[in-house]
Amino acid sequence: MEGIFCSNLFRDFWNAMYSSALTPAQTLEKLSSQILPLAKALGIARIDLQTKPGTEDAQGQTPASPIHLFDRGTAIGEPISTDCAKGDNGIAAIIMYPAKGNEFSTEALKDIEFLSSIISALLEHSRLTDLIYQATITDAATGVHNPHYLVQMGNMFEQKGLLSKYTAFFINLKNFKYVNKSLGPEPSNRVLTIYAQSAKAFLKEDEVFVRLGGDNFFALILSERTNDFLNKFVIFPINERKQGSELIVQVMARMGVYRATEGDTFNELMNRSAVALDLGRNVLNKDITLFKPEMMEKVMYQKKVSTSFPRALNDGEFIIYFQPKINLYDKNLHSAEALVRWVHDDRIIPPAEFIDILEKEESICKLDLFVFENVCKCLRRWIDAGLRTVRISSNFSKRNLRNQNIVNEILSIMKKYSIDSKYIEIELTEISDYDDYTEFESFVKKLRHNGISVAIDDFGTGYSTMNILKNLGVDVIKIDKSLIDNLESPKKEDEIVIRNIVNMINELSIETIAEGVETPAQVKFLKRIHCPLVQGFLFDQPLTVSDFEKRLKAPHYYESI
Repeated sequence: MEGIFCSNLFRDFWNAMYSSALTPAQTLEKLSSQILPLAKALGIARIDLQTKPGTEDAQGQTPASPIHLFDRGTAIGEPISTDCAKGDNGIAAIIMYPAKGNEFSTEALKDIEFLSSIISALLEHSRLTDLIYQATITDAATGVHNPHYLVQMGNMFEQKGLLSKYTAFFINLKNFKYVNKSLGPEPSNRVLTIYAQSAKAFLKEDEVFVRLGGDNFFALILSERTNDFLNKFVIFPINERKQGSELIVQVMARMGVYRATEGDTFNELMNRSAVALDLGRNVLNKDITLFKPEMMEKVMYQKKVSTSFPRALNDGEFIIYFQPKINLYDKNLHSAEALVRWVHDDRIIPPAEFIDILEKEESICKLDLFVFENVCKCLRRWIDAGLRTVRISSNFSKRNLRNQNIVNEILSIMKKYSIDSKYIEIELTEISDYDDYTEFESFVKKLRHNGISVAIDDFGTGYSTMNILKNLGVDVIKIDKSLIDNLESPKKEDEIVIRNIVNMINELSIETIAEGVETPAQVKFLKRIHCPLVQGFLFDQPLTVSDFEKRLKAPHYYESI
């Protein structure tokens, strides 16, 4: 044994096999080519690998058994079989054949046994190396590939000039948190895995589907299969069980879609599909959004807003307005809502052009506190001037719920200006994210414990309408403008819905206000169903501070309307 395994022949074989990390399949291929000189020197005519029953390769296929590792193509004699008891490389035995009419000598048998152990060790090493590699590119929760694999494949496609064959899909599962809330963590994880594995099964060999994290995925699909992918995975029903009963969970996805063109980079595919998804979700309200070049202009505008905000806030470009709320029965000024406008280069930028952008990155929290402090400043000035002062509502985004100290910050500002809680109302958009519900409830209770009224804005547009009425004990409900607009339609169903909503709120002794009131017909209907308060352009648009002060001095201003 000392002769051949201390020779340059074996050293060359060993160095070739360990020159780079190889997958099991690559190891077998390289063994087949590198073992020839050793096999000839040992008088081996053929080497077979006997696989274990049920063995699968990396693609989930069962290889033929035996695997012919080496064959000189000559007649063979009686084989020598060496069992592979160690490891789990899928090989049960290594079988070596002498040329026909020859037998292995006692010394050769020792060499063959040693060579078999070397082959077994090489295969086991490659298997373990591959396991480690697979772990680095696999999402542990769903079993599909992860972002590391996506970057590898995307860069490889780019280097080979193949990206133009693909369409990129940036995928977000709609409202999956509600599935989690409804079914519980374990069943919802199972639903997520079924969706991911079904997408994986859809793939051709040169396509990619990965989980980015949470309920977000990314796919590179050959462009000719775009419609097949969309048809299958935008709405994907899954059978699941809850409390012993079978139900169908409709997994619904939003997708940003970008069809690659010649010269695109992998980063451009990622960015453009992400831009399409973001605009589809936050601006266009679409589930499938195809990227268009002009979308980049919106992205640049969003970046401009984000980067300009700190300076604009510091330079006083944000101006407070007040929109009156009117009591329909005596036509008097009842209260008002504080609103904000951005004045830049002599142009008033409406909230629709910056609020959602600030909301995404949580700059909205700074703006909310800025508006609230200015409300308290105005209240202090009006009180000191002896003006009849009304309750002012100030909007707070649900992003503020992540600040555990937000209630203390509100109270601190009120204390700074010596404002009684009877003049303050905190207005919150109806919660539409169950993950926030606990903080939402705690926030409301803390405010009310300190005597601060709480209003729910956009009532009727979220997912937790009944929970708000039953559990939160808020002071004011604002009926969303979209419901009021429907009063002009010929459908009587809309009137029935609003009438019953108002009746229910009134019976719970919660103050009701309809926003977006613009016509006398709407006022007439709202009075008839006992909705006492309204806000809208029919009575007043948002007013500057000085104009609103005129309303405070003339509370009966609206009697003629």
